[in-house]
Amino acid sequence: PYKFPLKTLSMSENDIGPAGVAAICPFLKSREDLIHLNLECNGIGDEGAQLLAEALNEISVDRLNIKCNGLTSEGLSKVFSCRNAFNLKMLYLHDDFSLI
Repeated sequence: PYKFPLKTLSMSENDIGPAGVAAICPFLKSREDLIHLNLECNGIGDEGAQLLAEALNEISVDRLNIKCNGLTSEGLSKVFSCRNAFNLKMLYLHDDFSLI
């Protein structure tokens, strides 16, 4: 459905939350050409991380920026549980991750 080339999608600092992740997931799943996804500072939390992980099962990005999103170890484990997680070359988490 989306025919234009897209290698990088940066949606940082838009405060989209989990609902925003749910809204963009169908688009993300259709983008096999996407290599860099930046969702920095969007307040996606663990719920959004779960939704993102489901999308990442369909595509294989090289770089993922999910720092400053209120993730805990639960949310991060969801991202790492997707089948394409180990294709990542860069994962940005600093200034946020909590082991609580």
